[in-house]
Amino acid sequence: MDKRVKEILEDLYLIDRSLRKHQNELEKLIEKLLMAKPDVEIDEVFKAKLRAELLDRVAELKAKKALFWNFFNFQKFSYVHVLSLFLLCALLIVPVVYYLNRPAPAEEPPMLANPASVFCEEQGGVLEHRMVEAGQKGFCIFEDGSECGQWDFFRGECQKGERFCKDMCGDGICQEFVCMALGCPCPETKETCPEDCK
Repeated sequence: MDKRVKEILEDLYLIDRSLRKHQNELEKLIEKLLMAKPDVEIDEVFKAKLRAELLDRVAELKAKKALFWNFFNFQKFSYVHVLSLFLLCALLIVPVVYYLNRPAPAEEPPMLANPASVFCEEQGGVLEHRMVEAGQKGFCIFEDGSECGQWDFFRGECQKGERFCKDMCGDGICQEFVCMALGCPCPETKETCPEDCK
């Protein structure tokens, strides 16, 4: 550092000690001024003028720095708001994303239709389930009053029009309620046995 620059800086530091923080900027500024007027004589008048100029420049630098810090504080304040908004959005979005990406409930495989039931209905029968000694059993009932076990009909072991019940029509007793086992009387109604059911 030039002796003249050092002297000028020392004079400035006597006026304001806080200028030491700006030493690099001040050195460049003083050197620039001295290079612009290399043959100028550094007397008290020059020093006073230079000091005034430098102090003005330092005031500008301080103002810029203060503006920078005010801006930074504003940004810091703004960052808090942005961060809060981000967290709020995350609190709203995360559950929605979770809800939309949750695994679908396990679907039960579609139940296949009972082929014997389907066959009964395709052949014009009506399916009826009854309790028998072994549990529940499906019967295919036809328009003519005949009936078959649905699986017997499906396997061809029983045909439409065959009766497995005992036809007791004409015995003078209306057999409305009968057992459902083989060999029991066939159920009688006014339509199927008008002579017994009046």
